[in-house]
Amino acid sequence: MKRFRNLILIAAGMATLSCSIMENGNSSISGGISKMKNVDYYSCPVDDIKVEYMNKGEKIKLTDFSGEVYEFKSSKSASGSYYESSEGSFHVKGNEAILVLNGRTFTCGKRQTVK
Repeated sequence: MKRFRNLILIAAGMATLSCSIMENGNSSISGGISKMKNVDYYSCPVDDIKVEYMNKGEKIKLTDFSGEVYEFKSSKSASGSYYESSEGSFHVKGNEAILVLNGRTFTCGKRQTVK
């Protein structure tokens, strides 16, 4: 009887956790973890930027110093991660990043990661 009660408590806990994840938008029934996003913040010489990694890192949404939003798609890189768009590029290796945006180049350092 005690074992049955423990199994019921575990099942209820798992169901509650599943509902909580779905309410927060971190998962979908068909997509599993495909909708999860990581957000990184980088300190650049002018100000901070926000980088949201989407679709398992296949693209990013970058919010610059003025609040302007840009989307970059993943591209091949010899080292680190490299993203590009018609407005510029974003190259990350470890905690360092180089942002080229509208012809200007910024060297940035990762500040914090939110998951």
